[in-house]
Amino acid sequence: MGIPYLQLMGTVAAAFGIPPHAFWRMTPRELKALMDALHGTGRGQEGRMRQEDLDRLMERYPDGGRYARDGR
Repeated sequence: MGIPYLQLMGTVAAAFGIPPHAFWRMTPRELKALMDALHGTGRGQEGRMRQEDLDRLMERYPDGGRYARDGR
């Protein structure tokens, strides 16, 4: 069974206003994210930041650091 690309393109175009040329440049991951958003799925742990990752980022880039001083 193949992937119904034309049906997917129509769905993405209708739901998100994405033109065909942009659809054909999308990665499978990007397409999945749009379809998950459309169907209200994909709200599990995949893609969420874990507390350990946030703690590591906060240690590496504390508030008031170099990035805060130069406006980035």
